[in-house]
Amino acid sequence: MNERICHLKEREPAEKRCAGVLPEDVIRRLMREGGSRSVPKKQAVALKTVLEETEITADPEDLIFGTLSEQNCAEIVHPSGKLPDDVCPDLVKWLTVGPAAMRQILKSRLYLGRNDSREFYECVLLVLDGVITFMHRYAKLADRLSAEYPEHRDTLRMIGENCRNLASRPAQTYWEALQSLWFLFTALHMENGITSFSAGRMDRYLLRYYRDDIRRGVITEEQGRELTECMWLKLSRANCSVTVGGINENGESVSNELSLMLCDVQAEPDLPGPKLYIRLNENSDAQLKEKAETSDRWTVLRDEEIIPRMMNEYGFSEADARNYAVFGTGEYCGSGNSILWSDEGTVDLSDCSGSPEEMHQAIDACADRIVTAHREAEAVFREFLPAALLSSVTNDCLETGCDASAGSVRYRFAGIRILNAEGNELAGYAESVLREKFGAEGIRAVFHR
Repeated sequence: MNERICHLKEREPAEKRCAGVLPEDVIRRLMREGGSRSVPKKQAVALKTVLEETEITADPEDLIFGTLSEQNCAEIVHPSGKLPDDVCPDLVKWLTVGPAAMRQILKSRLYLGRNDSREFYECVLLVLDGVITFMHRYAKLADRLSAEYPEHRDTLRMIGENCRNLASRPAQTYWEALQSLWFLFTALHMENGITSFSAGRMDRYLLRYYRDDIRRGVITEEQGRELTECMWLKLSRANCSVTVGGINENGESVSNELSLMLCDVQAEPDLPGPKLYIRLNENSDAQLKEKAETSDRWTVLRDEEIIPRMMNEYGFSEADARNYAVFGTGEYCGSGNSILWSDEGTVDLSDCSGSPEEMHQAIDACADRIVTAHREAEAVFREFLPAALLSSVTNDCLETGCDASAGSVRYRFAGIRILNAEGNELAGYAESVLREKFGAEGIRAVFHR
């Protein structure tokens, strides 16, 4: 870690407290004006307002601007209800299209779309307007700080330029790509208070930005690492996971120089960071295999074991299974097409007694209660907590004109905890029953023993 990273790390607790909240008069205004609006419109307008009016701050020495808010608009619109605990957005779409171009595409789709999807597209447009304003606000903040801190003037002016660029076009540099990702994560947190994120296969979707910048002399390898370390500090505050290595949809190994650099950053003993997962297979790069054995600061995954499991247990297509990542909570997921509800229920096998038939009946009844509770939670999510921004970066939602809360996400997961499972033959029965019952709802059950 260089001097900048050490300073940012030391100031980390103070920055956590800098995330602003809406003034009470703004919240009262939202509630007063929202009376005649539908719930999706209330939620979209609330997020747009949070993005446009929440106080923002930044450390003048930081290279990535934005802090996680203490408040989300779900608390304003509907202060109760169960939310997904983990998401894996389509970060490739976010980076390569960007909010401004996405907005133009949606305007044409709104014009040509079905009447029953019109409100959904209007809500997505509202939140994208908010995100674009959010980026401009940070550009202005960087400009102001550049005048207040002359020792950081050049860097702050560059940050301001990055933010303005991202408000009008997709990311074009490694620095812009990292900043764009963090803007998305902070905005998603503001939308529904989602507490955990998967940053997906970062070494794949960021590679072209990193490689092009190095080739063109935009940044040096040392500068690229410094930018990554700033991002690592951010991701450590978001309960985030990063996946590197593995294969692509065609079965070809895809580890690269960025995979190795991300591992080196994670290996820094005093640098907080996300949870890192290294995907290995028989064709993995020898350097990545060797590096995977050098530290306990990451988890190694074997593609030969996990890809068949994704297909056989969870019903993933082969292409989606090969492109798997890991949720922030540690469950396997698809890239850009998955949401997770964790801790959806608990089965305590010590409560089962009597004959085998009676124990099976007790497990069946418990499973029915868990599935019913989850069904009710999803109904609340669907009715009261639509997520227009999350939908804009989740596969299939924009294409179908359907919010992520309405079941349009390709892979939905529910986490179930099974207690006293070790050495208990009932554990397998409990898993099979829950897998079958959740499967009938179109949901993949994952288990913690």
